[in-house]
Amino acid sequence: MNFKATLAALSVALLPAAGIATAQEAGDKSINLGLSIFGGTLSGSYRINSKFGARGLVMGGLGYKTNLTRDGVDYSLDGKLGATGLLADFYPTEGNWRVSGGIIHSTSSIKATGTLSATNPYKAFTNGSIDASLKFNRSYIPTVTTGYDWQFGDKWQLSGEVGAMFINGAALSVTSNDAAIQAQLDADATITGYKNDAAKLKVFPYLGLSVGLRF
Repeated sequence: MNFKATLAALSVALLPAAGIATAQEAGDKSINLGLSIFGGTLSGSYRINSKFGARGLVMGGLGYKTNLTRDGVDYSLDGKLGATGLLADFYPTEGNWRVSGGIIHSTSSIKATGTLSATNPYKAFTNGSIDASLKFNRSYIPTVTTGYDWQFGDKWQLSGEVGAMFINGAALSVTSNDAAIQAQLDADATITGYKNDAAKLKVFPYLGLSVGLRF
């Protein structure tokens, strides 16, 4: 199943069942804590009227560090997740199901650094370093999502959301401080293939799950 079909199926699954939950009212506000594809998430929402609302999100706080070996070079890998977002919410049924659109500003990145030596050379060269980084081509990303707020008790809700971020591809950079090594990197078919695959990734999924307090 392709991504568009998956998103459509999830949208149908998130449609509200009649009479199960109490819809929010104009002026309702909530603060949610949870997880998203960018890590820990804090969001605040405001229900403008029965049809429209707005949300702000701050995401991140998760990082990943590890070491790996590629083509005889030992790399130190450092990945960081972070983003902020502003979304407008539309409630077609005036209930708890929403369709949203807005902008997510991503500060996420993955970086790797490898230092060459006689014990970990890149092909014929034993001096210099190789640096690699991967990030979205867009730092301000147009985003559309669909979600639902399941109400329980007078003040609490469980919120789920899926969507698509239009990243316009990702940029993979692989560089060296040595000109001869850089020439080999530029001619490496495997690296070129990775760069092309990253550039073709036009849409990236968005996922979020949180628990919120209404007031």
